[in-house]
Amino acid sequence: MAGFFCVQYLTLIRNPSNVRSLGRSLQASGLSHADVGRRMAGILISAVKAGCLGLIIGPLIAVVLVFGAMIFDPKCGVGDSGGCAMGVVTAPIAVALPSFALFFAIGLLRALWRRRPADPKASIAKLRNWGRED
Repeated sequence: MAGFFCVQYLTLIRNPSNVRSLGRSLQASGLSHADVGRRMAGILISAVKAGCLGLIIGPLIAVVLVFGAMIFDPKCGVGDSGGCAMGVVTAPIAVALPSFALFFAIGLLRALWRRRPADPKASIAKLRNWGRED
């Protein structure tokens, strides 16, 4: 429901006459601009929390994989030039940003999916008829 009003707000705020119509739509549904803003902030906060979880999980998995490679690779060990040990440092750094982005995207999609309208056909009909006076 909040996504429906956010789409309306973002697409039609350019026209001042549409802002009044948006206000009437929000009042009719029992929401205010602040409610929509709080819901969108909640969606973004949950996505950032998921991204921070990715910042922890991704590098940990990378370290475990590098240690596994060091244990099972016969080239790594005594007499090694240190290249295998450098992977313990570089792999988590290389994985941190992509894991944050992946978990952020998954968290955002999950939050949006949870807030989808219960009746999509009615929401589409509202979007098609939005701005028309009854």
